[in-house]
Amino acid sequence: MGKCYCLKSGLSKRAVYQAIAAHNTIGSKLPAAKDCTFKRNRNFYWLRFFGEDCDYQICFHQSFGRYLVRFMKEEYWAQTGRIHETDLHLVYIPEEYLQEKGMLRQARGISEEERGGMGRNAVSPGAEVKKE
Repeated sequence: MGKCYCLKSGLSKRAVYQAIAAHNTIGSKLPAAKDCTFKRNRNFYWLRFFGEDCDYQICFHQSFGRYLVRFMKEEYWAQTGRIHETDLHLVYIPEEYLQEKGMLRQARGISEEERGGMGRNAVSPGAEVKKE
């Protein structure tokens, strides 16, 4: 274990697109990056493009220490007159892949191992614990 990592802030569109393309599970090839719409909010990245019969929205982010890509399909149903979102796939990206591509940075603070693996409620080594 040891060090904790998180996504670098302000990743380039190219880096996000390449990570998504390398782990694509849609079943069809992604369009060129210039034909996609990109949005970003902190460490959430969205890529959107229009297919033949539907729209695709792909979200790339970090959640609970894991890196994932969610492929979502949006279809217009004429019967109901509404757009329906369908989760297609959820893909976890290996940390090693992201380190190799330079998309991670070491997180500030101490690691889970140094905290004793108990998260935020961990007791610092050497701290006094009151017993009742």
